[in-house]
Amino acid sequence: MSNVPDFDKFPDWMSELPDELTSIPLGSITIPGHHIALAIDHDMRYDMDFSRCNYEMAEFLRKLPNLAIFNNFRNLMKKIWRAWMPKQMLSIYHQMEAGSRYFDIRITKYRSAFYGEHGLYTRQFKKYLKEMKSFIDEHPREVIMLHFQQLQQLERTDKRRLVTVLFQIFGAKMARSADLSTVTLQLLWRHKKQVIVFFPGEDMPVIRNHIFAGLVWSDDIVHTTLPKKQSVPDLVEFLDQHYAENVMNKRRKDSKLYVTKAVLSPDMTMVFGDFQYKSMRQLSHCETLHTLVTWLRGRSRFNVVCVDFVGGENLVQSILLLNGEHAIRQNKMETVV
Repeated sequence: MSNVPDFDKFPDWMSELPDELTSIPLGSITIPGHHIALAIDHDMRYDMDFSRCNYEMAEFLRKLPNLAIFNNFRNLMKKIWRAWMPKQMLSIYHQMEAGSRYFDIRITKYRSAFYGEHGLYTRQFKKYLKEMKSFIDEHPREVIMLHFQQLQQLERTDKRRLVTVLFQIFGAKMARSADLSTVTLQLLWRHKKQVIVFFPGEDMPVIRNHIFAGLVWSDDIVHTTLPKKQSVPDLVEFLDQHYAENVMNKRRKDSKLYVTKAVLSPDMTMVFGDFQYKSMRQLSHCETLHTLVTWLRGRSRFNVVCVDFVGGENLVQSILLLNGEHAIRQNKMETVV
């Protein structure tokens, strides 16, 4: 792919973990993740209307008269959305090369096909699945988690068809739903499983009697923390409190996955006001990434750390280094025992 920005690469970090981490539950190791992974900048479909998942915006713009002035307004709104939505500069394949293993997936349907979306449509979902398949074929000891956050605008038959599509792409590489406290990297490697798929808990009854239903995990076992903050100082304050109250909580269960979304959530004041930065990417690269790299040092009890921009500012490396600290702590615990 052309015009790929420079980024740090960690394509085989799972296979390089020490044995003391590959033999403990997935909920106990630190894993880099990507927030709204399919919102890829160069894939945004500006030739299409807003996604129906962004219902109020889509309906408002759809009802405007088909006149030049309103068409210009539609294009302006797409430019504003593009600037301030969390979006990725790397393809799915390159996100995986950069070390991301947990993917926040948002899809919808357009004319019977599944598309990635976040306000605007991206590309057909199968394209992204094929990129993922290529990567895991090339890296047989790397495991990815696909968390379908919302299955918006999908009918019952669509959700069942989605399960079939996932199996058509990944086949026997999909891990069967199980007690997460028993699932380790070594176990997955032994059985040659590389893909864990999470569906929203409320959608599980829809696929219950599907032939491949056992290959889909309910996200009831995923505990997600989203700060919903608009400034870096507020984000850090939230993360400090979250780390003290939750991450350090010794009562956390190995049977759950704990996802911390270290991201900002833009509001209308940032978009339309006299704000210092003119895009989410500018804000993230000028302040957020550097602050997170510094803040993460020594905080080794995180599970999944989900960010907006994987690949730059040593961010993934900072997340992965926490596993080294975790391994040291694990060795000390085993020595005491």
